[in-house]
Amino acid sequence: MNLQKIYICYGLSLYMRNLNEFILTLILGITIQNLLSSQSIVKDYPFPTPSIDESHHQLKVYLPSGYKSSENKKYNVVIYLHGSSGNNFNSIGNVIKTTADLLINVGIIKPLVIIMPNLQTNISPSFGNRHLYENSEYFGKYGDVILKDLFSFLGNTSDNNLKLKIDTSRGHVAIGGFSMGGDGALRLGLKNPNKFIAISAHGAAPSFAQQIAAGLAPLITNENRNSRDGNGNYNYNANNGFYTEAVMGISAAWNPNSSPGNIQFLLNPNGSLNSSAYEAMLPYADCQTIIKSKGLYKTATNNPFLYLEVGTADGFFGINNQFISELNSLGVDPKWFTYTTSPGKPHGFDIDRASEALKWIDEKLLPAGTTPISNLKVNSDYKLRPIYQAKKIEIILNTSTADGYINLLDINGRIIINKRVVKNQTEYYLDMTSTPHGVYIIHITSGNKIGSTKLVWNN
Repeated sequence: MNLQKIYICYGLSLYMRNLNEFILTLILGITIQNLLSSQSIVKDYPFPTPSIDESHHQLKVYLPSGYKSSENKKYNVVIYLHGSSGNNFNSIGNVIKTTADLLINVGIIKPLVIIMPNLQTNISPSFGNRHLYENSEYFGKYGDVILKDLFSFLGNTSDNNLKLKIDTSRGHVAIGGFSMGGDGALRLGLKNPNKFIAISAHGAAPSFAQQIAAGLAPLITNENRNSRDGNGNYNYNANNGFYTEAVMGISAAWNPNSSPGNIQFLLNPNGSLNSSAYEAMLPYADCQTIIKSKGLYKTATNNPFLYLEVGTADGFFGINNQFISELNSLGVDPKWFTYTTSPGKPHGFDIDRASEALKWIDEKLLPAGTTPISNLKVNSDYKLRPIYQAKKIEIILNTSTADGYINLLDINGRIIINKRVVKNQTEYYLDMTSTPHGVYIIHITSGNKIGSTKLVWNN
């Protein structure tokens, strides 16, 4: 424990005005340091990115304490995406490692592997990193770098210690990020719900409602007020200010009609909203539009859980509030999303924020090493879905034209749970709170229809 940490403890004790409390604080400081000095490592890997170029990009992989020595053990995976600023990749990596060490070593969350790709680029000298993890003509296929190149690397890496221990099936993978990384995580997760069970976004801009797009106009025109031609039209320049730079980037990444040398900017030269550019961006930029197009939280079966966090002093605070209103207007059940605000905090990512997100993710991921039976058809009439975080089994009967029963049996045939099937009722839940880990049989009858399936319960 270095002197700086001792001085911090001593300063705290002066506030407490008590020598005994200084000693306790010193012990606490040593304990915290021991918790943080676990045998976890962050390992660097070069991974090929053929979706955008022939070179390799850097990948940081957080491996928890005990990972290397563990045998026949599987680990859940979290993919964390960095923002657009130059040092964001390293700063997020440091926050994630410190937070994960503390939470894992005190038993608050289960050990997991955290994947952090470095996808910084300088395609544009003025807004080079704003690719938004989107497939675009301007930047390249950065979405495919995550969905194809990264998953391909994880499944085919020559490092068997990594490949054989991680579970990249849908129930065991979450995606998250900060700022631009949060934008990418939200949109990749919502567009590809079969890959991710949970999405975490910090300081993102999830809504691209028209009032939000139009609200950018006065901010951008003010930045470019000294860049006007003889007719009063604006010559938008990304170097004139933050909002112009940011919107130039999203116009390049989210507008499929943009290409190098021909960015379809969100505003017209006179400062008004460019309606055609806005409409072209909606399927890529607006999360509400993506949710509707995918039938999520309505007819879709693989709905991802959402976690949104933003500081109340963040410029994106109002946009997050707008998105929550949109989720409510769509009738999305609150069980699918969690909204957290950080009072007084500006745009940023720190240990407190990372801690709450990782705890939430840990609750949503299925237990590592288990095989989910999500949407498994017992026959053409029945579907099962384990909800591990609620310790229950959801059973959906496609039709229920007669009375019957649902039995959960142990391997000896003893009935553990019995639930009556009522005609015309299609949704049932088995409370597994008191059910120990093990192998069970679910037996369902409804009239003359009968189905059975094996269930491995490991929660």
